[in-house]
Amino acid sequence: MILSSIQLTNFRNYAEQKITFCDGLNILSGRNGAGKTNLLEAINYLCLTKGYFHAGDSGAIKFNQDFFRLQGEFVSPDRTENISLAYQAGNQKILKHDEIVYEKTAHHIGKFPLVVIAPDDIVLIIEGSDERRKWLDNTISQVNHLYLDDLIQYNKVLGQRNALLKQWCAGNYRDEDLMQVLDEQLVITGR
Repeated sequence: MILSSIQLTNFRNYAEQKITFCDGLNILSGRNGAGKTNLLEAINYLCLTKGYFHAGDSGAIKFNQDFFRLQGEFVSPDRTENISLAYQAGNQKILKHDEIVYEKTAHHIGKFPLVVIAPDDIVLIIEGSDERRKWLDNTISQVNHLYLDDLIQYNKVLGQRNALLKQWCAGNYRDEDLMQVLDEQLVITGR
């Protein structure tokens, strides 16, 4: 499937903009600050439910606004699918596929695969393994939902384990049994 059009509302520097793409290669050009990267960021949101270049949904809202909305039309020779994503400051994102709301945004990952390679990705080569792992996790998750589910669970358990370790270091709390359960869960989801 290819993205045939995208509509941006209150997204970064766009107040209201609809862009239609042609078949084949599309080239974005313009002055610095015109919104080329913001458009790529919006496409990333539609495919992966999050930004690529900037962290945090609140930062994607246009200045002096309290929400953003993106809508994209994806086409193939035999069908057209519409994706919309809306975010209001302080609330959950609402992601719809043909007007049906996803219960979990993770269910959308992989429907419209996207791999971004940007100039700043030089860190994949020169930095540590954390950046490479994050990039690989993102890419593999788009083609393997079991991997994505395990990754989500692994990160959740890892966060709980790290919080427990901080409590141990502060001397506030020590629970060997809970640590063992968390370690076992990490082994299961990290396999």
